[in-house]
Amino acid sequence: MPRHLKRKRVASNSDGSKMQNGTSASGTNGLEIDVKTGDLFKQTADVIAFSVDERLHGPMRDAFAKIVGVKVFEDAFTKAAATYKRTVMQGEILAVDLTGQSPNFKYAILVVRPLGCHLKMAYKAILQFAISKNLTVVAIPGLGCGGTDVDPQVSAGKLRDVIKEWQGGFNGVPKQLTIVDRNAATVDEFKAAFGEWRKDDQFCKFENLRRMSNP
Repeated sequence: MPRHLKRKRVASNSDGSKMQNGTSASGTNGLEIDVKTGDLFKQTADVIAFSVDERLHGPMRDAFAKIVGVKVFEDAFTKAAATYKRTVMQGEILAVDLTGQSPNFKYAILVVRPLGCHLKMAYKAILQFAISKNLTVVAIPGLGCGGTDVDPQVSAGKLRDVIKEWQGGFNGVPKQLTIVDRNAATVDEFKAAFGEWRKDDQFCKFENLRRMSNP
């Protein structure tokens, strides 16, 4: 079905109430998830991630560099790129250390032009990086939903699967994942994806209780 003909999906909380923009969307596998419409670069997080092209450039990188200071960003980017011994491939990440250079972010992760087939790898790499650096707050957009035109429902599903499949849960590192995007339709798909998961989780808990009470 063409995307513009898709029926709008609205996520609901486990009690049936609708998720409101800017409120916590769910608590899943030990990770608080907040989904909202807005500007990624106006968030406060330990690490943010956004897409760039194969040359590690693009409009989001340019806009971010202006916010933190072009020279500050370019110096940090050059240092990060120098540690890589090969070309950063499509779907892979490059982490730029901005510790002490930016009041709002410690790291910026550049995700190289992710297509649908790269999204699970990219989302997993972002979360693994946060764990490796003991970072508690991560902010991301709907990866691939802009420049590479990935269906937001696909991107949301890939992220949901990565979090759901994470062995052992997150245990507070990271503690919060903020999914923020300017596109309201993209935000709706992410809210729906995590709302559906929570309803499934509530059903599983109910079934377990039912079976325990009726052996």
